[in-house]
Amino acid sequence: MENRKVQQRIRIYDESLWQYIDKLERAESFDGNFNEVINQALKIGLPRLYELTFNSKEYYKKIRDEEGETEVSRRLRDLSVTVDEVSVQVGIIKYLTSILFNVEGHKLEGKALTTDMLESGIFATLPKTLQEIENTMIESTRKSRSNKK
Repeated sequence: MENRKVQQRIRIYDESLWQYIDKLERAESFDGNFNEVINQALKIGLPRLYELTFNSKEYYKKIRDEEGETEVSRRLRDLSVTVDEVSVQVGIIKYLTSILFNVEGHKLEGKALTTDMLESGIFATLPKTLQEIENTMIESTRKSRSNKK
């Protein structure tokens, strides 16, 4: 190995690279230190260049995997938001259906109905028959999911 402390000269012909260097040098983290900009650029870029040069198949596979992971992650996040929104909407529908069912049952029994009763939430309980249907559907879904694993 040669003496690594010997100064080397490099020529940079690409004007766009100089624009990057100039902007980075002005950044607070580099405080005008050209050597630090170049050393950081080498630290980031040389491993990639080495891998691309000596192991290009693995390099491109890794890039594809990273892109695929990002796409999958984004789709899952979007799907999660959609599922959350649907869950809230289903909850509201369930709540309103319970109220309407119970209010109608109360009326059919000939009982008096007041605003205080509606506001109190006593009619928000899911009727027994609907609760049984919901429980059966939830159990069926859980079994189906556990069978797929």
